Amino acid sequence: MGFLSDIARFGRYLPLIITALEKIATRLPERNGLATTANEDEAEQLNIQRMAQFLSTEHFTLQGARSGTISEANGRSSGFLTAVSGSLVALGFIAQISGLGEIFTYFALILFPALLFLGISTYVRLVQLAIADALYTQAINRIRHFYTDMAPQVADYLSFPHYDDAESLRSAMMISESRWQPFFSSSGQISVINSIIAGVFSAMLVNVLWPLSTLAVIGVGLAGLAIALVLHTRYSRQQQDRVRGQLEFRFPREQAENS
Repeated sequence: MGFLSDIARFGRYLPLIITALEKIATRLPERNGLATTANEDEAEQLNIQRMAQFLSTEHFTLQGARSGTISEANGRSSGFLTAVSGSLVALGFIAQISGLGEIFTYFALILFPALLFLGISTYVRLVQLAIADALYTQAINRIRHFYTDMAPQVADYLSFPHYDDAESLRSAMMISESRWQPFFSSSGQISVINSIIAGVFSAMLVNVLWPLSTLAVIGVGLAGLAIALVLHTRYSRQQQDRVRGQLEFRFPREQAENS
């Protein structure tokens, strides 16, 4: 009888036990969902911290690369200008000795091609360095954009744009849209000096081969200067257009303003 009474008592509480188990079963997915959400949030925060650390290192590396391009540009420009000034001093001494005779002319005809080669190689490298500096600036602006995405209030404290479009790049590099802007850069200055050397060399060479009047020689020199200057400018624009066609604007200013 005692055994049967225990079974009857258990049967009386069985529905309550089943109901309690069902409630526990329904709450377990909710708790698992909360735990999963918490784990996802923690993983996302960890990824953001890792991205910030990586991009900070990349920002520092890009700044160092920009400093390297500027240092190389200054070194190449100063080296070329030193060679030009030294050559002019040498021509002055030769002129005093020979009295602007044949020795001076032949010496100049040998010297100017060497200077022109040095100047052209310097100009080409300066154009490449200017393009590299612009690409580094664009990459830095993208990292600034990440900073503003993570903390929008930081945008009020940034002195330079955090967009990667062409207008933002010019603003960050202090470049105007003037037609004379190419001549204000390091490569533009070298192009003018190269053109002057080319004009003088062409005038002296033509005068040696075909003696002409003074006005004709000056005209030949000016023509050589103009042709050389046009060729330098055309090369620079071709290189810039080639790179500009490959640029990808991921965070343009217009898109941010429209949104």
